[in-house]
Amino acid sequence: MKHLVLATMLLILQSQAGGAGLDRCPRLPDASKLLWHFDHDPRLEFDVCYATEPDSDVQVFGFYFSKTPPGFVDDPEPIGPGTVAEHGVTWFGRGSNLNVGPFSRRAIITPHGHSREFVLVYLYANDPMQLRSRLEILWKTRLR
Repeated sequence: MKHLVLATMLLILQSQAGGAGLDRCPRLPDASKLLWHFDHDPRLEFDVCYATEPDSDVQVFGFYFSKTPPGFVDDPEPIGPGTVAEHGVTWFGRGSNLNVGPFSRRAIITPHGHSREFVLVYLYANDPMQLRSRLEILWKTRLR
């Protein structure tokens, strides 16, 4: 009986943690129809929210939250300025990551206001139309 109570409590805590994780993800515009997925990596000490289209496991974009400044494995060239969740960013190319579409890019939101976190944003796109629609969604997205 004692084991059953402990197992039940563990399941409740895990389900609450998963729900709390999704609360960490930015607010998407309603019209986007995208779904958030959340993961926490205690070893590397970061949280990630990544968006997919309904009925798909292909990532559209992702937000990686970390207390330490993220670094790029390679040295990508800046593409230009942009806006993500009301924050001015500099977009960088996909660099040496050839596993993502040719129009993919990444940016860093530095700590702001009450936040002490860096946010690394990845956007995945295969063509100019995907890029435009995903940039528009990111422009309308809001951090919590």
